[in-house]
Amino acid sequence: MRKIVPVLGLFLLGSLLGAGICAAAPAEARKETKNEAKKEAKKESRQTAKYVGEVTEILLDKNKLLLAKPKSNLAMVLNTGKAKFGPGYSKLEDVKVGDPVEVTVETKVGTMYALTVAKGKKEAGPKKDKQKMEKPKNHP
Repeated sequence: MRKIVPVLGLFLLGSLLGAGICAAAPAEARKETKNEAKKEAKKESRQTAKYVGEVTEILLDKNKLLLAKPKSNLAMVLNTGKAKFGPGYSKLEDVKVGDPVEVTVETKVGTMYALTVAKGKKEAGPKKDKQKMEKPKNHP
């Protein structure tokens, strides 16, 4: 009986140490996954929007592009310093005034940044019906 007590004591001590080591490893793994999840959330939290319009002005020295919808009084000033140019354009110098473009935009602290710039489609005007409306018979 005297020999069994120390053996049981060592067994319990070994079990507790083993459980403590096993419990610490998942805690560290959880911390790492939380950090990775935060980094991914920051990447995914990027607020972007697509804008389709015509180029009204190009400021090459400032890397800026002014876009507006056709027949509109409002224009958007976009910083194109880090923009990637998609189909139709390889650099800002290829863009011409009057070109229809499709831009992915991100806003940071009051400045709008163009993330991608690609050729857009010309917007078709409103379709007119060829049939002329007739007045009702009871209309004066």
